[in-house]
Amino acid sequence: MTSVADPPAPPRVFLCHATADRAFAESLGRGLAANGVVTWADFWEVRYGDSLGRKLYVEGIAGADAFVLVHSPQWAHDPWLADQLDSMTVRRIESGCRLVPVLLDSAPAPAPLAHLHPLRTGRSEPEALRAAVEIARTLYGINDRPPVLTPSWLHGTEGHGPAVRTPPPAQNETPSPPPFPGLPEDHLTLLRLLLHQALEVGELGPLPWSEEVSTGSGVPPRPGEREGALGALEAAGLVSVTRHRGRILWCELTPQGYHRAVPSVVPDLDAVRRRVIERLAGHRPEDPALRDTDLATAADAPLLVVRQQLEELVADRRVTLLRPRGGLLLTGVDPAPRARPT
Repeated sequence: MTSVADPPAPPRVFLCHATADRAFAESLGRGLAANGVVTWADFWEVRYGDSLGRKLYVEGIAGADAFVLVHSPQWAHDPWLADQLDSMTVRRIESGCRLVPVLLDSAPAPAPLAHLHPLRTGRSEPEALRAAVEIARTLYGINDRPPVLTPSWLHGTEGHGPAVRTPPPAQNETPSPPPFPGLPEDHLTLLRLLLHQALEVGELGPLPWSEEVSTGSGVPPRPGEREGALGALEAAGLVSVTRHRGRILWCELTPQGYHRAVPSVVPDLDAVRRRVIERLAGHRPEDPALRDTDLATAADAPLLVVRQQLEELVADRRVTLLRPRGGLLLTGVDPAPRARPT
C-alpha cells in the first residue's frame, strides 16, 4: 500500500511586542495565521492565573521555530521586553532560529539585532497584513527568484563541458501575441475593478475581497461567479490571492496585473508619467528628500501610479529610494531623467 507523506508542520512563531503596539501585533498575528504560521502571542495565550514565566519562556520562546519582534519607540515603556529579547537571541545563536525584526515609526533596530535585515512597515491593518505575507513567505522559503531555464541555443559539444553558441540575429520576427489573450471581458473588468480599489489605497494590495464587490462599469462576472473569475486572474499571474480554510481573505494585484489594467483605468497615463518625470527633472541633488506623496501632489498623479513608476526607475537605477513606514522617500535622481524630462 502506498502511503501519502504527511504535510510539513507549519512554522511556530513567538510574537514579541510592546503593550502599546498590541493593535498592530494583533493584525500581524492574524495575518500570519491566515498564511499558515502558528503564532504564539501573549494576548491570545496568557490567561488569568497563569504562570507568566512558564507561558512566555517555556511554552512561547522555547517552543518556537522563529521569532517576530515588533520594535517601536514604545519599547522603552516595557522594560521586561529586554529579557525576552535576551532569551530569543540565545535561542537564535544556539539553534539557528530565525529572528525577524519588524520596525515601526522609523525606530532603529535594537543593538543586538542591528546586523539583521529588518522589515519596516506602517501601522495600518493593510500594512500589517502585507508584512505578515512577507514573513510567511520567508519562513516557508519562498522567494521571487525566477527559475533558470535552458536556452534553446545552448548545445553540448564532443569535448568536455558545454559550449555556448551565440544565437543568430533574428530576422523577420513575427510580433508576439497580446498578453493574456484567453481572458474574457468580464474577467478583465474584474481586474479593472480591483485596480480601482488599489488606486484608492495607493497600494497593489492587500485588497479586501467580497462577492458583493461594486460592479462599476463594464460587464463584470455575476454574483457567485466572481470567485471563479478571480481564480482565472490568479492563474494568469495577474493577481495573488490569500485564502484561509477555503475562504478568500484578500487579494493583491501583481505588477503584471497592474500594467495590464492601468491603461484602461487611467486614460491619461502617458501625460501622468510625463508630469512625474518633469517633477523629477526639477529635483536637484542639494534639495531635501522628496516623498512619494509630495511627488504625486506636485504631478497631479495617482499615488499608486507614482509608486509604480518610481519602482521602475529604481530597477533601471535612475532614482534611489528609502522606504520609511511603508512609503517611498526619493533621495537621489540620476542625471538621465533630468536630461530627458519628457
